[in-house]
Amino acid sequence: MGTNTFSVFRAAGTASPFFGLGLYFSFTATPFTGPFDAAPNLVGVDAPGAGSVFSYATSGAQVSTFGQFSTLATYSGATSFASGSFLVTITAFDYDAGTSFGALQLSVVAIPEPSVFACLGLGLVLMLGMTRLRDRTK
Repeated sequence: MGTNTFSVFRAAGTASPFFGLGLYFSFTATPFTGPFDAAPNLVGVDAPGAGSVFSYATSGAQVSTFGQFSTLATYSGATSFASGSFLVTITAFDYDAGTSFGALQLSVVAIPEPSVFACLGLGLVLMLGMTRLRDRTK
């Protein structure tokens, strides 16, 4: 959980005016490869200059899918992905075409249980009830 930083590398000879990275996530803590022709769960796109600002692929964009000889898929436009009880978001992505290296930063946070919201709601109702009762007795 928290912020996790990864180094990314792109093989020489794959010149492009941008660098895109498709991420697939698993619901288990085991090694995982996306199903053939599956669209990535999150897609970050960055211009090739160091220090450029990344963006998410837009909804409806055609993105590469998993697998050699796989087709393109329409991206959902997602800016975060819920995997089990965790929410994953790309917080930074910068690629430098001059060095073929970059950095990817993911934020992973726990999604609160619904019962947490129920407890907060119950506390709010009790507090409002006590306030109304106190106002009547004055």
